[in-house]
Amino acid sequence: MHDVYQDRLEVLARLLAALCHENADTIGRATAAVLDADLARADQVIADRGRLARNRAESDRHARDLLARELHGENDLRGAVASIYIGESLAQMTELAAQIAEAARRRYPRAVVPPVLRPRFEEMGRIAGGIAGLAGQALISRDPAMRAAAEDAEDEMTNLHRTLLTIIDYGDWGYGVATAVDVSLLSRCYERFAGHAGAIARRSVLQESSSPSPASSKSSMRWIRRRVASLTAPDS
Repeated sequence: MHDVYQDRLEVLARLLAALCHENADTIGRATAAVLDADLARADQVIADRGRLARNRAESDRHARDLLARELHGENDLRGAVASIYIGESLAQMTELAAQIAEAARRRYPRAVVPPVLRPRFEEMGRIAGGIAGLAGQALISRDPAMRAAAEDAEDEMTNLHRTLLTIIDYGDWGYGVATAVDVSLLSRCYERFAGHAGAIARRSVLQESSSPSPASSKSSMRWIRRRVASLTAPDS
């Protein structure tokens, strides 16, 4: 039975990894839409929000089904609970990419990002997609190097966001208040997307099958079972 459970958890990990890679593609298309005033790409990202939400809901059903089964230990519980939280992060990533695309649609036919900031947002899009891809790889490989790379990339994104705010606050900003608001909100979307993707990479460690130490096992099990109870409670 334990082997069957682990097989099901592996299938779930692959579903979640596929969603990570889909979100990496989505943030790339959203970035192209906002930089190039590409209405077709913006509409595609917005339309894909529903499809990705349905796929994420399927993974959530798999995770909750695992929680409803007889579990065999702390690691089984950790993996199932982590999968639900990963699904929640994926839902947020999909929504943030759609918000970026909506900014492109709202300002069409004008590009949201002024030319002076284009390289910065190109880099933000690259980093965001890269972290999502690393998260997907981490879910399958459980490779600590993937998690470390995602954390380094998160730091890069945080730095880009903070320095953008410094640029906008500088006295020579000449693109007006509306553009300042637009690019600030866009930057925040990218930072949050990266944060959720990085969290997925970190949570992948909870799906590993390492044995917990006896000293921590009892308290960990109590905490995990409380989380299981809250996650499997009927919706109000």
